Formats: sequence, structure tokens, C-alpha cells
Amino acid sequence: MKTVIFDMDGLLVDSEIRALRAWREVAKKHGIPHIDELFPKIIGTNTFTRGIIFNEYYGGAFDFTACNEEVRSLAHGYEAETPIPLKKGVRELLAYLRENGYRIAIASSGLFSTIERRMKYHGIYEYFDVIVSGEMVTHSKPNPEIFLLCAERLGVSPSEITVFEDSPNGIKAARAAGMRPVLVPDLFAPEKDIADLAYTVCASLLEVKEKYENGSL
Repeated sequence: MKTVIFDMDGLLVDSEIRALRAWREVAKKHGIPHIDELFPKIIGTNTFTRGIIFNEYYGGAFDFTACNEEVRSLAHGYEAETPIPLKKGVRELLAYLRENGYRIAIASSGLFSTIERRMKYHGIYEYFDVIVSGEMVTHSKPNPEIFLLCAERLGVSPSEITVFEDSPNGIKAARAAGMRPVLVPDLFAPEKDIADLAYTVCASLLEVKEKYENGSL
């Protein structure tokens, strides 16, 4: 299995903590309750799917479009002030995979322009053979469409691909695509049903590299 797909937010870059901060600010401003409970459910989704989940959760009591734009504006402001750092082990793992002949891709619900900007800022853009972003698909994670499109563009059977994800929605999507999902949790410890869907759970991408090196992955 010499092909891997990475999610971006919360896995390659430490962005989810800032997204949560922005949602908390907007929730406080508009009196939106239980945002910390909702947030894990929307991680890994695109704007359309996030809106569906938000409106189902709150029964249409709040204007998702307006709130989402406020969150986006706040998050952009945070990033302009302080660029989002890479997660631990990213450079080491990417270098290991490239040196050992792996094909490497990103399948993220974020915008292509955001993925490109962040990967180029950190000098790791050239590691990726294929990038598939949220606007390139109709259905967001947990639907497997984004991973299946990524496999098609890589020219590899889904069963031959390992996917690295931090979110429940991403793990569900990878499993539904017939790929091997590896869970690297970010902000929240995984529920048992999500951990059970994963091939393995690693504390960081450094641990992923160690498992490759010792032959356990």
C-alpha cells in the first residue's frame, strides 16, 4: 500500500483549534448554545454539509450563512496575524514517504486556494502528487466522494490506499471508500465506534512514521 491520502485541517496544520475559537466567539455574540458539542460533528465537512448539520442541530433558529461568514472572517484574521503551524511530525513523515517511493495526496474539505496557500507557506506543497478540495465534489465527508475522486486522479484502487484523518467524518468517509483509515486525533478523543472503524489510532504523525519504520503499518 504505497499510496497515502492526508486530510489537512487538524492533521497537517493545527487549524481546528482556531476554528473552534472563532465558532465560540460567534456563538457568544449571537447566543448560540452548545457550540462545543456541535463542533466535533462539523469537523471535516464543507460549507454545504456544515450548514445542513448546523440547521438540523438548531432547528433553523440561527442564520448559518451569516454565522459561517463571521467565523471565516475571524479565522482569516487569526491566520493573517499568526500563520497556522504544522502539526508535529508532518515534515518527518512526508520526507520518509517520499524517500520510500510513496505517492502522496491531500483530500480536504477546505478550498483549494487555502490548501495551496498553507502548503506553499510551509514549503511542503511539492510533496503532493494530487490535491482534491471541497469545491471539487458535490458531497462532503462523511460521504466517500472526495476520497474516491482522489483515488481516481491518483490512478490507484481505493483498496490500495491508506488515509490519515483526525475527524470522525473523515474516518467514516475513508472506510466507506474502501480505504484503510488511520486516525490521528486532534482536539477530541475518539468515540469507541470511530476508533473501531480505524485500522489503527496514532497519537501523532511522528508515531505514524515510527509504525512505518517498524513495519506495523
